Amino acid sequence: MVWRWTWRLLLLGTGCVLGFVPLSWVYLNRIVDERFDLARLPEPSRVYARPLELHPGMPLSLQAALSELEAARYRNDPELRQPGSYVQLGTDRLRVYSRAFRFDDGEEAAERLELRFAANKLQQLSDLAGTTRALKRIDPALIGTLYLDDPGERRPLPLHEFPAFLVAGIQAVEDRKFGKHHGIDPTGMIRATLANLRSRELVQGGSTLTQQLVKNTLLTRERTLQRKLKEMGLALVIDSRFDKGEILEAYLNRVYLGQLGSRPVQGFGAAAEFYFGRPLEELEAAEHALLIGLVKGPSLYDPRRHPERAMTRRNLVLRQFAETGLIDENSRERFQALPLGIAPRPAAARERHPAFIDLVQRQLTREYPSEALASAGLTVLTTLDPYAQRLAERAIETGMERIDSGGTLETAIVLTRAADGEILALVGGRQPRMPGFNRAVTAQRQVGSLLKPFVYLLALSQPQRYNLASQISDAAVSYRLPTGQRWEPRNFDRKAHGDVLLIEALARSYNQATARLGMELGLPAFGELLANLGVPIGEPLPSALLGAVELSPLQVAQLYQALASGGRVLPL
Repeated sequence: MVWRWTWRLLLLGTGCVLGFVPLSWVYLNRIVDERFDLARLPEPSRVYARPLELHPGMPLSLQAALSELEAARYRNDPELRQPGSYVQLGTDRLRVYSRAFRFDDGEEAAERLELRFAANKLQQLSDLAGTTRALKRIDPALIGTLYLDDPGERRPLPLHEFPAFLVAGIQAVEDRKFGKHHGIDPTGMIRATLANLRSRELVQGGSTLTQQLVKNTLLTRERTLQRKLKEMGLALVIDSRFDKGEILEAYLNRVYLGQLGSRPVQGFGAAAEFYFGRPLEELEAAEHALLIGLVKGPSLYDPRRHPERAMTRRNLVLRQFAETGLIDENSRERFQALPLGIAPRPAAARERHPAFIDLVQRQLTREYPSEALASAGLTVLTTLDPYAQRLAERAIETGMERIDSGGTLETAIVLTRAADGEILALVGGRQPRMPGFNRAVTAQRQVGSLLKPFVYLLALSQPQRYNLASQISDAAVSYRLPTGQRWEPRNFDRKAHGDVLLIEALARSYNQATARLGMELGLPAFGELLANLGVPIGEPLPSALLGAVELSPLQVAQLYQALASGGRVLPL
């Protein structure tokens, strides 16, 4: 211990004597006390689609099953080597290696399964030994994360959950003496300089992992000699006060590896999902190499923007793996021949289904503190059906292009299941992946004739007075409003149709008959009905009977849910 402290103080003292670092050991310790925190990072809550519950006989086509697996970032692997993989066998069979997932009622184990399809149904569900299964839940697709003020895209993990290969790989490339040095490695700096000069490119860095951690958490990005010496001094302090495991865990969870909009991607756990759409434990050596290669420059080697540059960097890292014995030469050649395998768009992002995530967050914040949602690492299971969402987005994209190629119109979709009121899909605008104004939830427009059925529903709720064969006059009507003005609705065809049946007035959407019927029933009763169905509109005016009320698509879906479910009022 004496020689270690002597060596540290000698290094720091030399810097002070030379006049480069006018800082004392006490001052450096104070910086660490005040600004350096190795506590576990706050983890945003993660939002998932509904789990796919498989059982024989359920309506499910092979195409829909493949869409579900794609949404959950399963990859095609004929050998099913890891959870999160599948292989298609012909036109009617799938084999799936599901992931383990913790639901509220317990852990669902990872399993290899075979699925057989016919007539757009799942005909058979079994394990690979042929044993029939009655039910299996497939882990749900990750569709977003909930944030408060912290802008970082994170997936913090304890050190023991990081793959051993990644932990060894980052040391092989970035800091081969991590377990032996005391925060800085002078011989490593010299070795890196010589290697870079020989290769005429940046193949090795001179900073230790501890120095990089200091740079990421305590210092600015400026490139000055004083900042570099300060970095070295702080690395010495941190190495003297924390064990190697704590330092390594903090580094693996904090290192900057990319950018998602305004949010930095921090740590290898988040980077695995950002670049590959899969958890870190499912990655292979070539994918670990790509992530480790990004440490040198996430923008410079961004595999989506600069795939050739990223490939070169990944292969260089694989060469270093071979040099240090992590892989053999045959494996190196095989891994270098693989494509990058990057997911086409960032995963685990709020931008995946922004309108639906917005609705989820609105509902959750009514029941949970925002701080808990943003930092407690909760698992939130929702009702989103990935296949239905995909079809809804495709319908908007193709439909709006067909009717409005100029892009001046807007739209929204709310898709619910009549039986239970679950929202299966929701799109907030004609650009489904664009965050911003959520028209499905927020846009309020006059709904017009959409409210007329509820006038007739109110009438039919009084069977002693009305039935579908009751007659109502469609003659012109005139009512004086509280303002003194008169309300005189007219039919679309500008004609009166005499006495008509209720069913005819409804089917033909007659304004005059509907207004007369609504006024007979009473405006307070009409307003109470809408409120009982889940959409209060306050004290209605007569024009509300014909839809002069501003509602959102979600509110209209709430009203019609009662009709679709056979009269049961179910909150969406």
